[in-house]
Amino acid sequence: MHFKFRIILASISLFTLIQSDRVTAASYEGFLPKKITEVKAFLNKHPSFDGRNIKIAILDSGVDPGAPGLSTTSEGLPKVIDILDATGSGDVDTSVIGTPNEDAQVEGLSGRRLQLDPAWIEPNQLIHLGVVNGFDLFPDNVVDNYKKHARDQMLETNKIYLDQTQKALETLATEKPDYHAKKKDLEDRLELLNRMEESYDAPSPVYDCVLLKMRRDWRVVIDTNQDGDLRNEDLLEDYSIKQRYSHFGAETLTNFAVHVYNDGDLLSIIIPSSAHGTHVAGIIGANYPESPGRNGIAPGAQIISIKIGDTRLDGMETGIALQRALRMVKELGCDLINMSYGEPTSTPNKGWFIEQVNELIHEHGVTFVASAGNAGPALSTTGAPGGTTSSILAVGAYIHESMMAIQYGMAHTSQNNLYTWSSRGPTADGDLGVNFCAPGGAIAPVPSSSQVPAMQMNGTSMASPYACGAIGLILSGLKSESKPYSPYGIRMALEETAQIQGHLDSFSQGHGLIQVNEAFENLQSTSESRSNIGFEINNTNQSSERGIYLRENTPSITTHKLRIQPLFTKATKAHTKAIFENWAVLDCEASWVSFPDSVLINQKGGRVNVTINSKMLTPGAHSTFIKGKDQFNGRTLFKIPVHAIIPSSLAGIGKTEWKKKLHLQPGEVQRVFLKPPSWAKWAEMRIQSNSSESNDRLVLHTTQLLQSQRFNRAEWKRYIPARSLSNYQASVPVHGNPMMEWTFASYWSNQSSIKLNIEIKFKGLGGLQRMYVMGSALIPISANIQGVHDTIELQPQGSLTEVEFSLLPCDASIQRSSDPRDILVNDQELHRLDLFYKWENTQAGSLNVHWDALAEVLYDSSYSSLLWKVEGPNGRVLTYDDAWSHPIKINKGTHRINLTIWHAYKELLEPFKKLPLNL
Repeated sequence: MHFKFRIILASISLFTLIQSDRVTAASYEGFLPKKITEVKAFLNKHPSFDGRNIKIAILDSGVDPGAPGLSTTSEGLPKVIDILDATGSGDVDTSVIGTPNEDAQVEGLSGRRLQLDPAWIEPNQLIHLGVVNGFDLFPDNVVDNYKKHARDQMLETNKIYLDQTQKALETLATEKPDYHAKKKDLEDRLELLNRMEESYDAPSPVYDCVLLKMRRDWRVVIDTNQDGDLRNEDLLEDYSIKQRYSHFGAETLTNFAVHVYNDGDLLSIIIPSSAHGTHVAGIIGANYPESPGRNGIAPGAQIISIKIGDTRLDGMETGIALQRALRMVKELGCDLINMSYGEPTSTPNKGWFIEQVNELIHEHGVTFVASAGNAGPALSTTGAPGGTTSSILAVGAYIHESMMAIQYGMAHTSQNNLYTWSSRGPTADGDLGVNFCAPGGAIAPVPSSSQVPAMQMNGTSMASPYACGAIGLILSGLKSESKPYSPYGIRMALEETAQIQGHLDSFSQGHGLIQVNEAFENLQSTSESRSNIGFEINNTNQSSERGIYLRENTPSITTHKLRIQPLFTKATKAHTKAIFENWAVLDCEASWVSFPDSVLINQKGGRVNVTINSKMLTPGAHSTFIKGKDQFNGRTLFKIPVHAIIPSSLAGIGKTEWKKKLHLQPGEVQRVFLKPPSWAKWAEMRIQSNSSESNDRLVLHTTQLLQSQRFNRAEWKRYIPARSLSNYQASVPVHGNPMMEWTFASYWSNQSSIKLNIEIKFKGLGGLQRMYVMGSALIPISANIQGVHDTIELQPQGSLTEVEFSLLPCDASIQRSSDPRDILVNDQELHRLDLFYKWENTQAGSLNVHWDALAEVLYDSSYSSLLWKVEGPNGRVLTYDDAWSHPIKINKGTHRINLTIWHAYKELLEPFKKLPLNL
């Protein structure tokens, strides 16, 4: 979901400082459950299959290598073997060349004279210089800590001057002729010192950066204490060489690593943009030799941190960062990817990023695991890329009673459940959305800048790394036994062996709770030929949808033509593809689904006609699978997801009303589907309940799926305390016609049942628009508004909320990117288009910036997204932003905007050279 901390699909519930010597084994199970997923049993049986020989790429906010548990693997190898920044938010221009004098001194770009160690200097040594503001590097929490530390120091010094001045004022001799002048001076000093206490805002630290070529490798030294003496600083190289890092001093507690590009002209300083990525890394593979109960899932695995969360954007991922990250994964030969980031998308399973992912998975055999999203409990709320992409494994967030007691301090635990906010399938194009679920909360390490060793976080952001670590165990075992595998075989084994939670539907849990031991045994018994083949489902009736999803206006009986296409790994030989033939036996438990007994599939695929009889279904959500099984061994080859939504009937005059009594057990979710009249603009909802449990909550969530739009374009969600339900009323926005889901959910931690009397009535005004726009000619606006069925009192009011105008670029340039990170998975180099806009702002105010052709798209974009910045009259950068622009405060004067768009093909950037900017 997309909010400013977006990305990350997690929420920090609380932090817990744990003294490991006081914690029991049962408590450790609450930190990160390992019994319920067979992780513990698997490691007891195969202790050396603990992730060894597995490299896992973490695409996230960045990992702090100095966090507890992230130093070494179970074998004593470095845990974090590389740290990379794909965002560019830590880039420093170091193209300026300096020459040290005979005393090994050089003038830094900050103006400080920098003292180098003479041992670093070689004959005719040229060095590269750069400078960076610390606040441009640090995430918000580090900036806040730095400012607090600086303020405390200022207050301590200021108090000395205040006391001295106050004492001088009190002892000032009145008989002296200059008494009044001195008294006025001291009083002014006191006023100034007091005002300084009130208004002091610490300036950013300024760090000089020096790069030296020593033998074959670049070395980096940064003046972290800003004293000009570099001899007491750490001399670093690219982190991948020796896994060395440094820190920015006690006032920040911030560790950093470096990489050098462009023959010394570009320095990358890598600092996590939040605690999120380190926490994810801890779940995947933390290793505590002295306290193994606190280990992550795969303590033997090695980790590669790839930062995709841009510090300049409060941790938001960007298109260029995602592209670079995938290339890095390929270059470093990673076995697994975890990505606990995501956004809603308008087009599932499509877009530039998805194409790159598919190539990485299908051509290079990488298994990709991602969070399903935290946008539930309504259906069809999974986010991209995890919950909407066929080739990625999407993980929902499960909570077990052992977690409730330790992580949330619950004296009385609730039923094992899916977290209420965990996103649900299916996707808008009929895929399941959630492949399986895993524990979605953990106490795990965080960066040293967090000033605590561990935190509790929850989200599908935590469920995904749990599943990723679990897959790491399986791959470790398969590699150790030289057993061939592919992402296709891994997926099917995990889905086949996941443990169905009987009280949860497939929309929520997917195929169930992940089971490591059973999945490993399934793969051990799978033939090599089967493990390298996957299958793709296309519903040719519905523009190549990936399943059958009946939600809107559909006949009672529908027939769907589906194509089952085999997918082969890159290593599969042409002869093997040519002779491939499988007669799949079809099976389904649902009586409302009809299909042939079997289908013959070869290299060119197979076809199946499926008939759905929705007359047999009651109102509500229904889901099933048509399974295609191997005719010889009965193993599942593929599954065709089938979903049908049946609305409840409306009553009253004009068929506008719905009433019902609901009884929700703790943690239960109930759904009602209603078809709004075409003229409906809102619905009046009234809820009455006698529930009074003060800590219980009801979640109300409505959604409508609008054509080619993200699900959050038509959703409404509220968390309501049970004690407020005695007579709750709300006006809910409605789009006429599309099916509307009304979700009533008892929050997962509730202790009591909730009884509800619900009344819903659709209302509207014919001809009413949500917004009226007046053109520059100021032509009057007219509106022909009519009441429908009800008498509605209308009190028109209008106000000018904003003025919009367009700008064309004043300059534009297209060039091949000089950044060595800008290469695609398929080895194509990227071009970049830079557009420059300039305008004179006549008065201070709030500014919104957007480009209609590129607004609010990322994973569904055909381009490598966009990144832009605004410069004020003095050339200072006021803000960076992306496709989801946010209002910024600006003053009078000349302002400039620089927009950058990337693409592999120069000719596809040409049409954008005159792209208008809307302000």
